[in-house]
Amino acid sequence: MRWQGRIEAGSKDRQMATMMDLYPTFLDLAGKKLVGQQTIDGVFLKRRLLGEKRREKEARVLYYYHTTQLQAVRRGKWKLILPLEEKLRGWSKKEKDVKLALYDLIGDPGESKDVSAENREVVKMLLNLAEEGREKFGDGKKRGSRWRKAGWVKEAVGLRLEE
Repeated sequence: MRWQGRIEAGSKDRQMATMMDLYPTFLDLAGKKLVGQQTIDGVFLKRRLLGEKRREKEARVLYYYHTTQLQAVRRGKWKLILPLEEKLRGWSKKEKDVKLALYDLIGDPGESKDVSAENREVVKMLLNLAEEGREKFGDGKKRGSRWRKAGWVKEAVGLRLEE
């Protein structure tokens, strides 16, 4: 990412960030606030972008959903593909008998080598996180305690950073 005079050239950040983080980050950079009681899934990245030092937190958990189906869980460098009888693909395709698989995304970003057999404790931890995710966000037809309808923008308004 480039922002001359604000982001140090060549700087790196190994913490996970997702597309969900762009909305709250851009609002923050534009000096705007979330609207009312708006709930977001992303986090504010402004301090990280500007290189501010902060204490390290426990690695963030990311739940991979396709529509309402929980398909994988990630924490730090680990991504666990959950076993599924029918994995949803696109809007109408289904993949049969998806097996559990664990990947080290730092050593194997292409997810080519399943390392679940050598990392049973990591698999157990991620399976527990998957259950927590199901309780919070749901899975399939089961709604979780934090389930909500998808948000929609009724009237989009462009925002600009002031020079």
